[in-house]
Amino acid sequence: MVARDPSGAEELLERAHSAAEQALSEFRTVVRGIIPPVPADRGLTGALTGRAVSCPAQCRIDVDVPNRCAASVSFFHPE
Repeated sequence: MVARDPSGAEELLERAHSAAEQALSEFRTVVRGIIPPVPADRGLTGALTGRAVSCPAQCRIDVDVPNRCAASVSFFHPE
């Protein structure tokens, strides 16, 4: 198609690129829903502290967890 219709090929590539970016964005959303990045990277304390920082009300975080939770533990329960 590049040889016979360069502008059409360019348009097709742009649409394919946009579709790939959208698919990647949707995939990242799904992955974050499975394993949220903050708890996975910084543990429960880091996740709660991050949420408290963005909270409009004053918060104090006091977490006493003897061990890091397994990755299979769900930190957020959207219902």
